[in-house]
Amino acid sequence: MAHEAKKIFMKYLLILLLFISPIAIAENTTNDLKTDNKTPKQLSTTPPSTKKSPKKSTVKHCSQHSLKTLRKKSEPYNQAINEASSKHGISTALIRSIITAESCFKPTVVSPAGATGLMQLMPATAKRFGIFDLKNPQKNIQAGTRYLRYLLDLYQGNVLATIAAYNAGEGAVKRFSGEVPAYKETKAYVKRVMSLYDKFFYASQRKIAK
Repeated sequence: MAHEAKKIFMKYLLILLLFISPIAIAENTTNDLKTDNKTPKQLSTTPPSTKKSPKKSTVKHCSQHSLKTLRKKSEPYNQAINEASSKHGISTALIRSIITAESCFKPTVVSPAGATGLMQLMPATAKRFGIFDLKNPQKNIQAGTRYLRYLLDLYQGNVLATIAAYNAGEGAVKRFSGEVPAYKETKAYVKRVMSLYDKFFYASQRKIAK
C-alpha cells in the first residue's frame, strides 16, 4: 500500500511541475520583453538639430551703395541740385555727398533732433536763409547749399572744416580752432562725405571726358 501511495504522489507531483513550468517561463519572457522595450530616459531618439542660428542682420549705410544706385536715387533731384550748384558756386558732387550722408535721398525724413529733409537742416538754420518748408526738396536743397556756401566762406575755403561744421555745428569747429573736432562721430562723418565726394566728382569728370 505504501508503494502504491508513493507512485500516486510522484505522478501528481510530475503533473504539477509540468503545469507550473510554462507559466513561469511565460512570465519571465514577458518581463524580459518589458525591460527590453524600455527606452532609457537619458537617451534621446530625436536626431540632433542641424538648423543654424540666424545670422545677425547688418544695416547697409547709404554711402556703401554703388555709384549706379546713388545716381538713380539722385535722379529726381538733379535739376534742383544743378540749379543750387550754379547759384551758390558749390560743387554738385559735394551737394550729392551731403544728401547721401544725411538722408540717402529721402525728402521727408526727420531726425529725432528735428533736422529735416534731404540735407537734414535744422529749422533755425534754414530760417537764416529764408526757407521754412524743409520737406520741399527744391527749397531744402537751396537752403542746404546756401549754408554750405556760408560755411566755406567762413572757413576760407577749408572743405574739411565746412563738412565738420555741417555735422557738429559752427561752435564745435570754433572750439577746435577751425579744425575738424576730435569727435568720433564727426571724424567718421567727414571721412564718409569726402569718400562720397571723390566717388561723385571723378564719375562726373569721366562723364565729361566721354
